[in-house]
Amino acid sequence: MTGERSWSRRPARSLLGARSMAGIDVMRQTSLVLGRPASASTLWRTLEAIGPVQLTKIASARARTRIHVHQQLDLRPGGFPWIKVNGREVTRVTVLDLDAPVIPAHSDKEGAEPNFKGYGHHPLLMFCDNTEELLVNRLRPGSAGSNTADDHISVSIEGLRQLPTRRRHRVLFRTDGAGATREFLAWITSGGDNAANRWEYSAGHTRDDDFWKALAKVPATAWTPALDHKGKPRKDADLVEITDMLDLTGRPAGMRAIVRREPIHPK
Repeated sequence: MTGERSWSRRPARSLLGARSMAGIDVMRQTSLVLGRPASASTLWRTLEAIGPVQLTKIASARARTRIHVHQQLDLRPGGFPWIKVNGREVTRVTVLDLDAPVIPAHSDKEGAEPNFKGYGHHPLLMFCDNTEELLVNRLRPGSAGSNTADDHISVSIEGLRQLPTRRRHRVLFRTDGAGATREFLAWITSGGDNAANRWEYSAGHTRDDDFWKALAKVPATAWTPALDHKGKPRKDADLVEITDMLDLTGRPAGMRAIVRREPIHPK
């Protein structure tokens, strides 16, 4: 039971409650090993009693557990699972991914509202790519915005608090174009207003008219082959930097605009 209690009506019968009930049904299949789970009525009463105070305590308990888990990861023969870029391991950098998927609803469920893809919910999720952990699941109604900087910042803060302190100082935030707002990127660049933090970002960029005009001026010789995860050149993808060709006024200092071209995805 992660995230926030976002809905004001029928809190227990929410999407979160339905998923919790489904989890209890799965546990009943393993009752000989794990013991008998709580009854449906007990679970509903527990969910109905969860408020801001209880959510804070749950988040604190999850963070304490994660500290122990990360200590065990550090003690593994291979150590903590740092990510690899171009075949090289990037140590001491925590990679956090933000995404806001649209969850379709086929009936009138709590918090389900019309959105740009139809009808349903629009949660905001944060994952730690190093460990493939879901750190935050912010429940949001279907009409919630994709590029809401306040949501991205608050979810990022919540996700960082789930990590051991030593994992928070060097962070790479990754998001699509919806997260590339001036406010969110400025917050990352400032290290969350903490000069001791070395935070970076990799975000999508809106392809507006200025982008296409700049791209049309790029000479064919400027493109260089992209590299795969092993650091070897790809034959089907190229890169070029067009930072100096765009008006990035108001964007964080040091921002670079890098374009990748490759065949259209089959989907």
